[in-house]
Amino acid sequence: MTIATIGIILVLFSTSVQGARTTIRPIEDWGGDNVVDWADLDTQLAISPHAVEWTLDGYPFNFLEWEMIPIWECKYKGSIKERVLDEEHTIITLYLHVKEVPFMLFYMPDGYPYAPPICYGIMKYYFQCRMIFNTESLYNILGISGKIPSLLQIFGAPYFWPYPEEPVPLVDFVHFNGDGYITEGGEGKVQVNQVGLYDPEIGDFVWPIDFVHIL
Repeated sequence: MTIATIGIILVLFSTSVQGARTTIRPIEDWGGDNVVDWADLDTQLAISPHAVEWTLDGYPFNFLEWEMIPIWECKYKGSIKERVLDEEHTIITLYLHVKEVPFMLFYMPDGYPYAPPICYGIMKYYFQCRMIFNTESLYNILGISGKIPSLLQIFGAPYFWPYPEEPVPLVDFVHFNGDGYITEGGEGKVQVNQVGLYDPEIGDFVWPIDFVHIL
């Protein structure tokens, strides 16, 4: 065989291997119904996408009692990329775009919005999240529930982690970027853009981009 022929074969082999190692799943394979809350310590504002109703039940920990309109009842599109990282690990990346999303906005001088929301509105957003799973664990979980775990289940572990026999995956990247307008409680536009990168040296996230603004 000529060098050119060998080169073509290697390219085709590489492409086929890469294709076999990457799978695109429908976004509905994700078990989340919202994208949690996003806070800005500088402006002391926090936004809760998909939240529509505040209740005093369980105050001051009533954030678990908020009435929500899930992603699947809004206008959405997205996908999930599943990529084999090595012999033991698989990367799951969520890509999500949602429109006509209700939100509540909170003032949080003490670090968390335990008080009632200051206003309500409608927004759209883009969301990307990357998780690293043990491959065997990932398929055990999919065999149990058929769904990739939600952010609440992952970040709320061990209290909200429903798979005690399986290790919790590592979320190492999140990006939430959205904008909308206030419909009740004031006037103005709202912008939010937050990028979180997991830093193994501190065992937590750093936020090179991190803001929630009213314009």
